Amino acid sequence: MADRGEYTLVGRVRFIGTEAGGRKTPALANEYHGQFFFEDTDCDAIHKFDANETVPFNKEITEYVWILNPAHLHNIRVGTVYLIREGPHTVAYGQVVALGPSPGT
Repeated sequence: MADRGEYTLVGRVRFIGTEAGGRKTPALANEYHGQFFFEDTDCDAIHKFDANETVPFNKEITEYVWILNPAHLHNIRVGTVYLIREGPHTVAYGQVVALGPSPGT
């Protein structure tokens, strides 16, 4: 993954499979560009997961997130529940467990 500086937050996330309306194929662990959705706001984001090649379905996994819209960061706190979306489709859900070393960069 390209160097993007410090991550914005750490989350625990679970991808859902097609039986629950999620992805048909697993997300790539290295650099995934799903939308970070919370409080009725979609934010462009880059996600990197603690997984080898792909992110397994229905298994909670740690992720590091770079939010690309810093204007929305003031509302993100530890405990914030969020979704990962691809357009209008929810493909995962998670919760913020830590803020990054440099939120807003």
